[in-house]
Amino acid sequence: MRNEAGLIKVQPGEVKNPKGRGKGSKNRGTIISKWLEANSKGTNPISKEEERLSQEDWIILAMIGQARKGNVKAAEFLFDGKYGPLLRMAGANNGDDSENPDSNIITIEVVDPHFENVTNLSVGASK
Repeated sequence: MRNEAGLIKVQPGEVKNPKGRGKGSKNRGTIISKWLEANSKGTNPISKEEERLSQEDWIILAMIGQARKGNVKAAEFLFDGKYGPLLRMAGANNGDDSENPDSNIITIEVVDPHFENVTNLSVGASK
């Protein structure tokens, strides 16, 4: 039976690709890992020395450079990678509160990755 897109649905117990993925074919993660581990020569932007580093190292150095220029997303990425996510937005109310439509409350979860403690902080203002 065809659906709206003209595709035939798989029937229970039916296998559309009985051979599966071809032997020796690589998944995307394997290919990405291979290229992130590949080394190349260049000038380290921090030490200013000529070095041979992995692509992963060059990317991290670029992120550090962006964070030093004030890119908050780059800094968050680096700190999350080192410490785990420390802050999460738990929810925001932009005046949609039916009980108090004039309130503007933001709740932030502060997460301690080492002790798995979560502290909720609510910050609010009235219009």
